[in-house]
Amino acid sequence: MSRFLNLIKINLINQLGLNKLFRKKNKTSIIVGSLTLLIGLCFIYFFIGFMFFQVVRQLGEDVGPSVVLSGGLISGGILLLMTVVVRANAYLFRAKDFDLLASLPIPTSSITLAKILSFIVTTYLTLSFTFIPMIVVYAIYVQTTFLYWITAILVFLLLPLLIISIFSFVSYLFATLLSRFKYKNLISIIGYLAFFLGILFLNFQGGTDDQTANLFVALDKQIKYIYYPAYIAKEALTTGRLIYHLSFIALSVIPFIIFIHVTGKFYLRINTSLSTTRNSTKFDEKTIDKKQTGIIKLLTKMEFKKFFSIPVYVMNTLGSKVAGVFLMGLMYFQLRSQLGTIQTDIFALIMFAITIFMGTLSPATAVTFSIEGKKLWILKTSPATEKQIFFSKALVDFIPSVVLGYISVILIIIMMQPSILISVLMFAVLTALLIHTAILGLLINLKFPKLDWDLPIKAVKQSLSVFITMLIGMILMGALVALTFVLGNAIDLEIGLLIVLGIIIIITVLEYILLSTMGVKWYQKIKS
Repeated sequence: MSRFLNLIKINLINQLGLNKLFRKKNKTSIIVGSLTLLIGLCFIYFFIGFMFFQVVRQLGEDVGPSVVLSGGLISGGILLLMTVVVRANAYLFRAKDFDLLASLPIPTSSITLAKILSFIVTTYLTLSFTFIPMIVVYAIYVQTTFLYWITAILVFLLLPLLIISIFSFVSYLFATLLSRFKYKNLISIIGYLAFFLGILFLNFQGGTDDQTANLFVALDKQIKYIYYPAYIAKEALTTGRLIYHLSFIALSVIPFIIFIHVTGKFYLRINTSLSTTRNSTKFDEKTIDKKQTGIIKLLTKMEFKKFFSIPVYVMNTLGSKVAGVFLMGLMYFQLRSQLGTIQTDIFALIMFAITIFMGTLSPATAVTFSIEGKKLWILKTSPATEKQIFFSKALVDFIPSVVLGYISVILIIIMMQPSILISVLMFAVLTALLIHTAILGLLINLKFPKLDWDLPIKAVKQSLSVFITMLIGMILMGALVALTFVLGNAIDLEIGLLIVLGIIIIITVLEYILLSTMGVKWYQKIKS
């Protein structure tokens, strides 16, 4: 039993990076990172809770709270599904610590169960994004009993089990099927983008408060057919009847027990097969040769090849930028009937604000050094200088971003026909912001690199540098957008944009100076 608990503890420590809490030299970074994470989580809970409040306000206190429960449970289930499909295969069946675990004097069933339980713990954070605001909003409007909170805890703990039991195998089969295709990475990227844009389109159909409420009402009516366990959980929360509690427990626990049994039975066979396939692939790194070609050109080519070889890296970087273009187009078609009552220049800037917010949300540079992992020494021992390496990595973020960003601005100009000066200033502000974001990502990732990962998704999705970069970017974008409209109302829109452009240039120059001095020192101190 003690070995089993220790195995769970080690899995959680490695997956969540908790070992850093015991490193005295990282105390400042941990405090800053913990506060940043806490602020970010509070922002997410507040935003989703505010949306639930708006639904209740639109539907009334008699109907709204029940509808919020349906919407919260279904949206939580969708988030869990996405998390399991993306991560389960890599964590459960393609873990790189398999050889080490298999050699230990621990039963296979214990290894399997520890892996699954550790994975479940991490899914609770995903579920909490909608679940916590949901139960709080419901409790505010409906008088609850002690049984309600006990049931809420029970639902929270058991809701992920059925989804993990089914879609872990779906994740494995999907990854196995893709591995047979030559262009599996391209197929994965296109598939993820299509799924992401589809979800965005469905969500945007509820753009106004009334439409959002109507969407939640539709989910409430169809909850039994969309996801039956969510219907049972809702009935258990609202009625407190024992039959619903027992039904929900059975629907969650029985498939999970079967999943554990089947996984434990075939765990060694599956991982041995995948390990053999993985080890047959040899890494081929081209030598950086100044005499053959320009070093910047070769470095950039290598960075792009690395970038497009990791689908989750591409999605994390380009997903928001593609969504920005998509969202801007949807917004235009949703509001075009109101364009006659809105000033053209102002509406153009509103759409531009969406473009820059989405375009600068998650730069590739925020994870560019982390993604090198244990192979960073290859780059550090190359004849390339630090500034050449920084420049090539910044280009990987800047080039796709500027292409998608310029497409958005061109579409805004075609649709809204703003003044020539505002059109020119939008291009200038976008370019300056993208340069700033690329440099900011480099600085943050140099300060908070994550090299001790076994799967690329951990470097991308569990990286402190990504979170800090996104948080700083959101705060700065919000401040600049607000300043633009304040100056536009007080003075003039063109002058407001010029002032904001000057501020961005000053910030970017200061960041470049910091990158050229402290950034070089941070890079030299990184040990892989």
